[in-house]
Amino acid sequence: MEKDDLKFIHNIITHQIDKTDTKANFLLILQLAVIGYLFTRLDTLNFSNYIMITSLIITLILIIISLIFILKTVWPRLTSDVLNTKSSLIYFRHIINSFKIENDELLKRFKDCNSEEFNKDLANQIISLSNLALNKYKNIHKAIIFIILQIISLIILIILSSTIK
Repeated sequence: MEKDDLKFIHNIITHQIDKTDTKANFLLILQLAVIGYLFTRLDTLNFSNYIMITSLIITLILIIISLIFILKTVWPRLTSDVLNTKSSLIYFRHIINSFKIENDELLKRFKDCNSEEFNKDLANQIISLSNLALNKYKNIHKAIIFIILQIISLIILIILSSTIK
C-alpha cells in the first residue's frame, strides 16, 4: 500500500472522529433543552403522586446516563492501547514526550525515517484512530438510545402532570 493511500485512510478516519464529536455536541444541546424544559415544568408536578415521582426519577436517571455517554464521546483520549511504540513520529503525545522542545532531534528523526518505518507508524496510527472512532460511535449510539427512552419518559411525565392534579 502506498503512503498516499495510508494518508487518505488516516484522513477519512480523522474526519469520522470529527463527525462523532459534532453529533455528540448536537446531542448535548438536545440534552440541555430537555433539562431546561424539565426544570421549567417542576412547579406543575404533583410530588405527592408516587407514579409521577417514579417517572421523574426515571427521566433524571436516563438524562444522567445519556450525558455520561455523550461526555465519553467528546472527552479527549490521550493514551492509546493500540499504539505499542514509544516513539511514534505521528502521535502528538509521543512526539512531545520523546522530543520535548528539541526540534533539531525531531527533524533528524524525520529525515532518518525510511518509507517502510513511516508507513508502519502511519498504519499503527490508523489502527489507533479506528479503535477511537469505533468507541466514539458506540457511545453516540448508546446516548441516542437513552435519549429516546428519556423523551418517552418525559412524555409520560407530561401526560401524568396534565391528568393528575
